[in-house]
Amino acid sequence: MGRVNKTLSVTEKYRILKVLENKNKKDFKNVAKENNLALSTLYSIIQRKNDILSRVESGDTARIRNRGAGYPAVDEALLQWLKHQPENSDTISGPILQEKAKSFANELGLHKFQASNGWLDKFKARHGIVLKKLCGDSASVKNSQYNEWHRSLSDIVKNYLPEDVFNADELGLFFKCLPDYILTLENEDCHGGQRSKERITVLLACNSTGTEKLTPLVIGKAVKPRCFRGIKTLPLEYASNNKAWMTTTLFSDWLLKLNAQMRFKKRNILMFIDSCAAHGVLPELSNVKIQFLPRCATSTLQPFDQGVFKTFKYLYRREIVRKTMEEIKENEKPSSIDLIHAIRMIDKSWKNIPLKTIRNCFKSCGFKFFDEIPDLSYAIDIETITRENNELNYLLQTNVKFENFINFDGNLFICDQSFDSEIITSEDENSDQQSDEEDERNLSVQINTSREVRKAIDCLKNFFEMNTCADENIFSKILEIENVADQIIVKNKYK
Repeated sequence: MGRVNKTLSVTEKYRILKVLENKNKKDFKNVAKENNLALSTLYSIIQRKNDILSRVESGDTARIRNRGAGYPAVDEALLQWLKHQPENSDTISGPILQEKAKSFANELGLHKFQASNGWLDKFKARHGIVLKKLCGDSASVKNSQYNEWHRSLSDIVKNYLPEDVFNADELGLFFKCLPDYILTLENEDCHGGQRSKERITVLLACNSTGTEKLTPLVIGKAVKPRCFRGIKTLPLEYASNNKAWMTTTLFSDWLLKLNAQMRFKKRNILMFIDSCAAHGVLPELSNVKIQFLPRCATSTLQPFDQGVFKTFKYLYRREIVRKTMEEIKENEKPSSIDLIHAIRMIDKSWKNIPLKTIRNCFKSCGFKFFDEIPDLSYAIDIETITRENNELNYLLQTNVKFENFINFDGNLFICDQSFDSEIITSEDENSDQQSDEEDERNLSVQINTSREVRKAIDCLKNFFEMNTCADENIFSKILEIENVADQIIVKNKYK
């Protein structure tokens, strides 16, 4: 049978490249014959190897020909807008997409752009979009794309140890709310980050074994929050802009800092991230390789979305419940959570996420590093915290389930979802010199005297001495704290 002209899919080209990996050049003719291809077609596939591998790694295997968009900026803006629509959105139609595309084009100065029906069909084909099942919705993940990603994942990570494979992602957090506060938000639109002055964005990152949790980055609204007065050291990193969102500048700076750390350690890592707008401009990196998750499959293939974020919020809100309960039991009015208290609780919650939870979440996304899948659980006393929350609901005269309390802010935007304007200008980032999120009573942090510090350490010793759960390791850590405190007290005394 003679050769027939046929158009190969990306998946077929990838399969041929895998066959050629173990072949010598003299075998190419036989490979072409076995696949009923012209030898010139085979060489064309080899020449486009990098492009084919890149499309397989990103999950972009639906298209046969790689015809680019005539207006790529409009495509990208519309994709980001689609990605951040509510998961249950079923009202987005073709005309709505066309109107939105025109709006983006006008903002971008692309006045010749025509959102015709033909353009819409090509846009949907380019990105594998089915209306009413949009990017960001788990239902939008095509089985073929999902399976192809899992098949290619082993090749993507094959040159990295499990401890060198990382995931990074952002979440939005209403950092000071109690269960009764949820009731005031249920019927209000919090998208865009402009509804509340009490929200922040938190960037978390860790490796697939859970043994290396990178220092969180918290993004607030104020450059110099009032509650930071007197504070010289934080347990995590802090940045700000007027919307408390992640931006391309902040994310690039974070990557450059991480890259410098890895270069110093002579270490190379692989970092999986999603394709949100804030990740759209990446710096040159020598020791951190960035791998984007498939654009329309993030909700299914992002490890942090499989339980890490939920566990983090569980631990964080447990801290809020317990703090409030202690104040009520002491006949005190519950104090407002300011940003410095939130940062301390974020640091504690992040460090307390169990390794098993992280490993399970990576494995559920196809990272086959571990022999067995541990039970996906918080590995924490859920019954106790649920009982405490019910007691708090009674005292506050509310009826909010703890599960709802954990996840009520799960759909907060963490970055600007469109490119119709500059994401956030440097002028905006520096415009708010302080935040009005704190109460007047929290204008500054109390500076403790040396006597108060030593008394607090003695109180800590006494607490553990009167309980049987403490061991030598605990007292060694308290002694270490005491020694550092003594050094600081002496240093401050002779300034």
